[in-house]
Amino acid sequence: PTHTHTHTLLHTHTHSYTLTHSLTHTLTHTLLPSQTHILSLCHTLTLSLIVTHTRSVSVCLSLRVEMWLRLGSVWRSVAAVPRDHIRSAGIAPVHTEVPEAPDLPPCDVTPEPYQGLAYEQVLAIRREQLRHLGLTFYREPLLMYRGHRQWLWAADGSRFLDFFGGIVTVSVGHSHPRVLEAMRRQTETLAHTTSIYMTSAVHQYVQRLSRLFPQPLSVVFLVNSGSEANDLAMLLARVHTGNFDLITLRGGYHGGVSSTMGLTSIGSWKFNVAHGFGCHATMCPDVYRGPWGGSHCRDSPIQALRQCTCPPGGCEAGDRYVEDLRDVLQCSVSKHLAAIIAEPIQVPPHPSLSPPSALPHPSLTPSTPPFHPHSL
Repeated sequence: PTHTHTHTLLHTHTHSYTLTHSLTHTLTHTLLPSQTHILSLCHTLTLSLIVTHTRSVSVCLSLRVEMWLRLGSVWRSVAAVPRDHIRSAGIAPVHTEVPEAPDLPPCDVTPEPYQGLAYEQVLAIRREQLRHLGLTFYREPLLMYRGHRQWLWAADGSRFLDFFGGIVTVSVGHSHPRVLEAMRRQTETLAHTTSIYMTSAVHQYVQRLSRLFPQPLSVVFLVNSGSEANDLAMLLARVHTGNFDLITLRGGYHGGVSSTMGLTSIGSWKFNVAHGFGCHATMCPDVYRGPWGGSHCRDSPIQALRQCTCPPGGCEAGDRYVEDLRDVLQCSVSKHLAAIIAEPIQVPPHPSLSPPSALPHPSLTPSTPPFHPHSL
């Protein structure tokens, strides 16, 4: 179907400007030599700007933009398609010399075939007996069984180049030889004992880790997860300052236990129980998707050569997010604050990069504890 709209933008004594935009949707059926069926959906947007002079002189400027969407999951068998094998519905096919699904680079490892539980059995166990805070996001989740460096293998033998590396973790690759060697040496010597005793490896690790900390941080408390770390951070902030209220950013994930659930400002990751006493959420300073900023903002991650209207060294969008934080401090918290927890690059539910003018902000840095929000 085609949708056409016409708008009169401006009418003066000498010129009139009329904009017409037409959007056409075309469904294409492609049959490859391998008898693989592919459905492609093409959106064609045509913009026409007509400038009419009073002496009946018209100038038409047209712009045609096409966007192709591939429907289906047959990328592995897609290659450059010859014209003879394309059956289109009224539009010319798009050709390229580059294969649409390039072959993966060679790998020097050939894993043994998968020997684990059947796919259907694993899926049934996951649905009936195993619960996760996160979802698989797939109708047919991948069943991985082998990893090597940057490669992953699924149970059906498919090989994948892993750009994911874990959801909220940073990966050094799969089966990295240095990691495997360190694990082998340690497990052959001592795998586990109580923390009542001392072991050299733990203390060596803490010493090397603390050298990476900014001053004056120098003490390490080892925990098992991010939820535990943030739970401890909340406790330390409250005990040290003697205050209770904490500020968090909307859209941030900081854990799924009852204490950190208040810091997590994503509704789908909360349960219908009492949680988050003293946690107050303010707007995430996202100048890309947020209400202030946009593609022309100097601090937007998609800014290229556009002109920003903010003064040099300033960001009006960032200042507005700071004002929202001021409102929360004035209206929602007590006279003293324990801590603000924020991520300069916030990932869930989508990556957002805070402008430098918002985090940290000079006016939000207390000179001496306790932090008094009404002095801002």
